[in-house]
Amino acid sequence: MKTTTYILALFFTMIILTGYSQESDNQSTSKLKFDKSGHVEYIKFDGTNKTGKWDSPTSPGGFFSSILDVQGKDEFVEKNKTERKDGSYYLHYRQQCKGIEVEGGIYILHFGNGKLTKANGHYVNTTGIDTSPKLTPGEASKSYAEYLKIPNDVPVKFLHGLVISEIREVSGKDTLYDSKLCYKIDLLGITADKGETGYIDAQTGEVLKTLKRGDNISATGTFYTLYSATKDVGTQHYNSTYNLCDSTRTATIHTWDLNNNVYTSYSSNGVEFTDANNIWTVNEHSVDNDQMALDIHWALQKIFDYFVSPHGLHSFDGNNHPIDAFAHAVFENNDKDNAGYVAFSNGDQAFFFGDGQTKFKPVAALDAVAHEFAHGITRNYTGLVRDYDVQSGMNEGFSDIWGTVVEAKVAPEKSRWKIGEEIIKVSGQDCLRDIQNPESTTSNTKIADTYGDNVYTTGDFYAKSGVMSHWFYLLANGGSGTNHNNVSYTVYGLGLDEAARVVFEGQTGHFANVTSYSGARTAMIDAANILYGANSFQSLQVANAWYAVGVGTNPGQPTISGPQTVCYSSASTFTANNAPTGFAISWSVDPATLTIVSGGNTTTPSIRAASSSSRDAGWIQAKFTSSITPTITSDGPKIKVSVNGPYYNDISFDVYKSDGTHVTNSSGYTPTLCANTTYHIYVANSGSCSTSNYSWTIPSGWTNYYTWSNMISINTNSASGGNIIVSANTSCNNNVVIISGYMSSGSCGGYYLAISPNPTTSETTVELMPEGEKTIDENIQWELDVYDQMQGTKAKDPQIKGKQTKINTSNWKDGVYVVRAIIGDKIITEKLVVKH
Repeated sequence: MKTTTYILALFFTMIILTGYSQESDNQSTSKLKFDKSGHVEYIKFDGTNKTGKWDSPTSPGGFFSSILDVQGKDEFVEKNKTERKDGSYYLHYRQQCKGIEVEGGIYILHFGNGKLTKANGHYVNTTGIDTSPKLTPGEASKSYAEYLKIPNDVPVKFLHGLVISEIREVSGKDTLYDSKLCYKIDLLGITADKGETGYIDAQTGEVLKTLKRGDNISATGTFYTLYSATKDVGTQHYNSTYNLCDSTRTATIHTWDLNNNVYTSYSSNGVEFTDANNIWTVNEHSVDNDQMALDIHWALQKIFDYFVSPHGLHSFDGNNHPIDAFAHAVFENNDKDNAGYVAFSNGDQAFFFGDGQTKFKPVAALDAVAHEFAHGITRNYTGLVRDYDVQSGMNEGFSDIWGTVVEAKVAPEKSRWKIGEEIIKVSGQDCLRDIQNPESTTSNTKIADTYGDNVYTTGDFYAKSGVMSHWFYLLANGGSGTNHNNVSYTVYGLGLDEAARVVFEGQTGHFANVTSYSGARTAMIDAANILYGANSFQSLQVANAWYAVGVGTNPGQPTISGPQTVCYSSASTFTANNAPTGFAISWSVDPATLTIVSGGNTTTPSIRAASSSSRDAGWIQAKFTSSITPTITSDGPKIKVSVNGPYYNDISFDVYKSDGTHVTNSSGYTPTLCANTTYHIYVANSGSCSTSNYSWTIPSGWTNYYTWSNMISINTNSASGGNIIVSANTSCNNNVVIISGYMSSGSCGGYYLAISPNPTTSETTVELMPEGEKTIDENIQWELDVYDQMQGTKAKDPQIKGKQTKINTSNWKDGVYVVRAIIGDKIITEKLVVKH
């Protein structure tokens, strides 16, 4: 077992960083950007093979010598290479100065067809730095101990590393960085350090800054886990027992028992979890929360496997770094309500998980472990290391995204969009953070869903993380609405897998120089352009999702225009406006009501009704396919059209008795009429398709007193009923049936429906009401269904007992719905309006 590294992530602890300055959100993008020192921090060659004064280099050396102009004692050392399926690849380089690590010095170079296509990163200015320290590590450690006011008689053990670090200074409105040769010092077993790493000037002994070692929660044996039931998990047999160690993968995964010791003592206090027969039962391992180790060990194996496929990432550093996890870890101030990814001063990296205390149960759920693992990816692949809230917010956002994705892929039955839902134990709270509903009142922490809104500007980096994590939610699921900047947006979701591909490409290949959410937007659009093609529909959704969370200008969306009504006798032309050029387009229609006549792969298809008897409203949708292998087809805009004239929400029967009593009105369905009764029936048209010259057909045996335009007066007599049909000339087609409904005139049901409230928002009551003096049996049994044409059945209850029932409409879209009660052979209908 190795010694460890500088902590990057305590998932639950809220940390306030002093000296924060609001980021500048410059939304513009270009092919060439320079930092304040004149170094190229972003360059892109878009097929022109020349950007600025430079031709596209064919090797990394060409970039570093000709474009970045690396000279003297500086060099950039290759750390990782990531290959894509199309043969392109990107390389990670980290800066060194005379062999000393330069924190924050990173460049990512993208190559395709033998040439550099993009580079992004940060070149730390090391001019004038003396790389020979005047202090010894012990002297630096003593200086840090004095800074922390640790008494001289307290023995101090420490880890150390020599680095060059940018020291942040704020001067007025300007933020300046001055590079210094520093000892990074971690004191071991000393709680007075508040869980921070000290940066001590290697020449003078001055403590230049401190950084939290933790910046975020996270949170084949038979395992009876705490949160995920029974699982088969890889173990290893040695020392005559089974241990929580798996060496079947390209990186060893090892889960240790830290025995409630402070995490910095892991190298001396970590011991094995063991089992005699490799069946890790609850009775054996629930004592002292040992069961949590089973969850952690299983989760790490599943997380590792997910990142290998489909992303090709072996361990969190891409180089098969051993994965050491420590259960029963204690953090600063005897805190057990936490978990962390740790990178100590001497270069080691590990994961630590607390038993829980007041806020949490044992911090070992799948999404908490994945969150911590993702912090390791962020540290090893990005330049998000500077100590202020914006980059820390993006860091947390990445971890919440991967916690969500891994949970969705490994355990889809869990609540993927809620972080920490299985470990929260505060009364009235159901999760730590909610990515789908960022300002949920039942989550422990509200996060921002819009850049610059009140939650963002007043919150810490956890609050700011919501901009990125909610962006991902919209990119995966799509959505429309108005954000907290009062800006309307529409996003067509790519699905979870494709959204995760964008994030992985962006995080590992484009985040070398990102310091603002506008920079994150550019990085993710660049990633999408590589995956799907430049200016593709998919990359347009990436931009629209950023616009939805308040970052960037409106990139626009494709829309569909065309007639509101489609006929059978002649096809109608629809147009996809603002469709991306150079990408394949296809169309889908409601197969029950519509058919594509021609142009199914153009922006102007011809569509007609599927048959002359089609009556239902139908939908039309445009889809877009990427241009890069493997091709991906994504759903675009979708509209609803009437077929052969108005229907449902546009046309309805309205029925009155001869005494003026309103019987019912209905969309597409007709009421039960009583025998030997006179009725006045109207056709109501609220649609855009005009109608005239109505023609009525009534069941045999009924008496037609008179007709006038859209109204008929009839008597049902004693006939059993049948179809009542209304035909008319319409602006779409002549002499078509626009309503055909069954009206029974058997024994009168004597009921009508009372719906209140109507319109409704979240809930309404549907009650059977008697006509006249009739009473209703309290134990009456009946059936209820509610639906509309586009969304299908919204509610159905086949066994209602009693006069009334409630319907939850909180998640329904605004619109008009059909409520139908069935009592024996009688049908009663009414309209329900939902309006939020």
